Amino acid sequence: MAELRQMTWISSNREDGAKILHLRIGNNAWKPYSATPHAVPDYKISGGSKGWATYQELSKAGWTLVDSETALAPPVLTSAVVEGEESIAIGQFLTF
Repeated sequence: MAELRQMTWISSNREDGAKILHLRIGNNAWKPYSATPHAVPDYKISGGSKGWATYQELSKAGWTLVDSETALAPPVLTSAVVEGEESIAIGQFLTF
């Protein structure tokens, strides 16, 4: 089963509140796109969104966009029994 590859736009710590692209693979923490090997050079446009070129490339490659509110929400813990094994679902990830 392929790992989830997700993207989201999260506000930076800048005063203007601009959002930058963050990436996550599997259930790892969100990282700014520029801190990953998946980053594509930004367009040289004054005031352009940081990560827009990366978003376009990864979107074409099948990455999923997650809304910011969902991305920043704490994981929800639930439990289930799957094929006789107890499992715990953390957010949208199921672990055994």
